[in-house]
Amino acid sequence: VIEAAASSNTGDLSDHLLLVAGHFDRLNIFRAALENGSTSAEYDREQILAVKLFDREKNSTNAVRWLVILKNRVLVFGVPEMVARTLDRYARNEPADAMLLQRIARLHPDVNSWSIIAMPPQMLTAYLALENDPASIETILKDADEVELGIRYGRMARINFSIHTSVGDLNGGLLSRARTIKASFPPEPHSHLQIKVEEQGRLHGWMTVPEKQFDQWLAVLEQSRSGSRGSRAGARQ
Repeated sequence: VIEAAASSNTGDLSDHLLLVAGHFDRLNIFRAALENGSTSAEYDREQILAVKLFDREKNSTNAVRWLVILKNRVLVFGVPEMVARTLDRYARNEPADAMLLQRIARLHPDVNSWSIIAMPPQMLTAYLALENDPASIETILKDADEVELGIRYGRMARINFSIHTSVGDLNGGLLSRARTIKASFPPEPHSHLQIKVEEQGRLHGWMTVPEKQFDQWLAVLEQSRSGSRGSRAGARQ
């Protein structure tokens, strides 16, 4: 499952795309969708569904979404512009985006999940609501314009990360971030941490922590971010 969000003239990160690889019964999925109010059309010889909004979504967006299933193996769902772009690449048999592959290659190939964020520092700070996160995370991501994070789950969780900063290693800033990362994860007999500066303005590393410790850290982070989401929702109302 891959989810992507991109900015367009409709707003920052307002365009969304979902790609799912698997086995799909396209005929029955389309039939059920049409019976529930979706409409059918065609784009570049591929049948598409225009999926109506759920009631809960109508206050946050007015975008129609397209749904396409390619050869019963790949489901594509998102705003029409991004789905159309995906279908154009599929029709031309284009390879995967070179920049995306380069970013993924910075992570270990056996990660179970990965996230990539690339945007101007001010936008990244606002999007992640860093002011509401633990101070250590705000320090680590200060002036960052690209972040790659990969996680390998297990009894020992491994976290791979790569952070690029727009200001480079100004006044030893990267080494300061490295110290902050180390301080954020107190020494534990079974934990390991390795950090190094790679190329201009990039910090790269990995850490392993016991599953229980990793779950506790995620719980603290989620609690912090849940409070942040609640505050922003109240502000919008």
